[in-house]
Amino acid sequence: MKVFTVILFCVLAAVQGRVVSSNDEETSFDVPWFVHLRFSRMSFRGRLDSCVGTIYNKRWIITAASCLSELASDGVPTDSRFIWVRYDASNVYRPGFVTETTKVKIHPEYDHKTGANDIGLIDIDRDIEFTDKIQPIPLAASDAEVPGTGLVCGYGEKDGEAGEDLYCVVDTVTEVDGLLVAQSSANATRYDLGGALVSDGKVHAILVRIADETSAGAFLSTSKYVAWIEEETAEKEPEPEEEKISVVDGDDVLIAEPILTF
Repeated sequence: MKVFTVILFCVLAAVQGRVVSSNDEETSFDVPWFVHLRFSRMSFRGRLDSCVGTIYNKRWIITAASCLSELASDGVPTDSRFIWVRYDASNVYRPGFVTETTKVKIHPEYDHKTGANDIGLIDIDRDIEFTDKIQPIPLAASDAEVPGTGLVCGYGEKDGEAGEDLYCVVDTVTEVDGLLVAQSSANATRYDLGGALVSDGKVHAILVRIADETSAGAFLSTSKYVAWIEEETAEKEPEPEEEKISVVDGDDVLIAEPILTF
């Protein structure tokens, strides 16, 4: 079986530059929704690991759950302690802007062992200000068809090592066993997991598996997770204050005191 690897590309400067399509033509393209992620892992004894993600709105990032959660030595799932979201990152060592958070949302049906439902969200824990280099991108609708081609960005592999510069490629997309496969001769690494597959200006899937000797790299379609993402990222109304009735100095005077709820 011929195995296709997924992703990457021709270098983008300042999150803008050349994109090599399947017919080797070069086209300028902006990807201000792309972010590089750094996070601590318990299995790394607190050392840092990397993935990539996508800006969904002013407060949330979409990525793979496997980037944010792992099984501890006792088999209990544990989330990453600290996450750094790095924007305008045309080079992994020179992001334009960085935020730090500890808040994540893992899909409730994510299975660490099988990789099913491998999708998660990062709460940036603040509202970021959009610029020409930092912008959100919408999700494709839940009933969207599988696109024929898609744009994928990441850092890829260079000379057998993880790449440092951002690359993108436009490739043909097919659906295989419920996952989307982008056929490319270029290599992605595990540091590219969580990256979006974009078509017509919308996110259709995220990278959840890189290619190896036995299987092709694959993307998880976001279509079945639109409702979950919208629910988790919706701005919540503050909870109403409760009232407590108390007696002052033993007199028959009742005072309603607000109890703040958080």
